[in-house]
Amino acid sequence: NYRGIALCKLKKPQEGLISFRRALELQPDSAEYQTNKGRALLDLGQGEQGVEQLRQALTAEPSTAGFKALTFGLQRLGRIDEMTAVYQQWLAFEPDNPIPRHMAAAGSRAIPERAANQYVAELFDGFAENFDSTLLGLGYRTPQVLATMIQAELGDDATELRILDAGCGTGLAAALLKPLGRQLVGVDLSPKMLEKARERKLYDELVVGELCAFMASRPAAFDLVILADTLVYFGALEEAFSTAHKALAPGGIFAVALEARAADSTGPDYRLEPHGRYTHHPAYVTRLLATSGFTLRKIEQVVLR
Repeated sequence: NYRGIALCKLKKPQEGLISFRRALELQPDSAEYQTNKGRALLDLGQGEQGVEQLRQALTAEPSTAGFKALTFGLQRLGRIDEMTAVYQQWLAFEPDNPIPRHMAAAGSRAIPERAANQYVAELFDGFAENFDSTLLGLGYRTPQVLATMIQAELGDDATELRILDAGCGTGLAAALLKPLGRQLVGVDLSPKMLEKARERKLYDELVVGELCAFMASRPAAFDLVILADTLVYFGALEEAFSTAHKALAPGGIFAVALEARAADSTGPDYRLEPHGRYTHHPAYVTRLLATSGFTLRKIEQVVLR
C-alpha cells in the first residue's frame, strides 16, 4: 500500500495500481486500499472503474479520503447530480467539515452569501503544493489579463504604486505587479499558499487574514487593489467592493476578475455552482460598482482558464 502511494506521488499510477491490487489480494476488506486503488484508476483516466471502486470503499468504511476522491471522480465525469448527493452523504458523516458543508449548499435553496473562511483556508492549504502547475496546465491567465488592462489604464505612470494583491495565493500575479509599484502587499487566508508566495521574494509584506477585514483596516493605503481570482468565493459582493473602495487612495484603481452568469439569465444576482465557485450576473456587478463609489472604466468578458 505505501509503495503504491509513493509510486502515485512519483506520477507512476500504473505501477501504483499494481501495488494496490497486490495489497488487496492480501487484505481484500481494506477500505483504505480500495480507496487508493480507486484514486490510481482516476489518475489513469479510468473514471468509471475508479468511481465504482471508490463507492465500494465507502460502503466498506466511510472516510474523508474516500468521499473526497469520489466527489472528484464524479465531477471529472460530469455526473454533477451524483456528486451533489455524495456531498450530502459526506456532510452527514462529517457535519463539521467545511468542505462538504460548502459544496452541499450548491444543491440547496439556502445558498450562503460567501464561502466560509475555514473552507477557503482548508481548500487552498490542501491545494498549495500543486496550485501553480495545475492552473498553468489549464491555461490560466487571469493575472496577465488584469495586468494588461491596468497597464493600458495607467500608461507610463505605473512605477510608484502601492499595490494590494488581495487573495494573492502563491503569488502568481507578483512578477507582473512588482514592476508597477514601489510597494507590493499580499493577503490570503491560506498559510500554505503564502509560504509559496514568500518563496518568490517579491512581496514587501504578506499577511494571513481575511481580505475584507484587512482592506477595512488599511484606509487609503493603496493605489491599486487587485483581486485576480478571489471573489469567485463570494456570492454577495457588497462588503468586498466597499472595503476595497475604503482601502484605495483617491484616484486609485480596483481590478477584479469574476465568473459571469449568462447575461440573459434570470434569477438571483449570483449563484453557487456545483464546482464550488460563485458566478455573478454582469448587471449586478456594474450596478454595485457604482453604488460602492467606483467609476467603471472597462469591463471585458474573456476566457480566463
